[in-house]
Amino acid sequence: MILVADSGSTKTDWFLSNGSNINQRLDSRGLNPTFLSKAQIEEVVKATFLNCKTDEVTKVFFYGAGCSSTGEVSRVQDALKSVFKLANNYVSHDIEGSAIATCGNQQGIACILGTGSNVCLWDGHRVLPQIPVFGMGYILGDDGSGSHIGKSIIRRFLYNDLPQDLRDEMINLGLNKANIVENVYGKPDANIYLASFAKLVLHHIAHPAMQKIVEDCFHEFFETHITKYENYQTIPVNFVGSVAFVFEKQLRKVGNTFGVKIETIIKNPIDNLMQFHLKQ
Repeated sequence: MILVADSGSTKTDWFLSNGSNINQRLDSRGLNPTFLSKAQIEEVVKATFLNCKTDEVTKVFFYGAGCSSTGEVSRVQDALKSVFKLANNYVSHDIEGSAIATCGNQQGIACILGTGSNVCLWDGHRVLPQIPVFGMGYILGDDGSGSHIGKSIIRRFLYNDLPQDLRDEMINLGLNKANIVENVYGKPDANIYLASFAKLVLHHIAHPAMQKIVEDCFHEFFETHITKYENYQTIPVNFVGSVAFVFEKQLRKVGNTFGVKIETIIKNPIDNLMQFHLKQ
């Protein structure tokens, strides 16, 4: 049995398959080792697979946000090993999973726009050295992501820089400086809290002010990251993630202004990842 996981900061998609008659999908909270300990990750995995025959799993391929340093990868590997005791575990960053899912064996630029964001150049077999340095999290990075969009609307709300109709709706939701500051600076999952406001933006995306927020965030993503790659206007650019998926119209519009050739946009890479590993 093969188990494939695609994990962001908010959600993890799991796909268990033997390639023929057994296919099972599960989901859990996101398992970003930047924010979770080995014990916390292990607890979530055990609860997710409580009713599964974990000893039948022979290979685990885990692609996760935050799995970039040796320490973070080891933390996830140790947690997985405690649940899938007979399996060989492969843990890598979710950007590799996104590249496999969208580019396959072809060269391309693979991007993630979900709760957070990331991007890489894929040569058809591996992730090439990254230029510039990114994957810096929601405080210093995550341009174009849900947390970036959420931070943008919150800033405009707090600075009284939103049209009155949008401002009134946010007030009606009970938002004020005190509870926003508490959730952003006083809790560990601030990136998820910020990204939750992307749903509000999507609900009012017909409003010019909301369209501008999204397009400005995407513009920053392209300007900061995509344009740093040589020949970025001729290499296919692909996206995964809920933000890329639901704001596809705005994403393609901004991409066109940079002369970028956007090809694939998918919400979840898990199906493509499973098919890839079953063929190996």
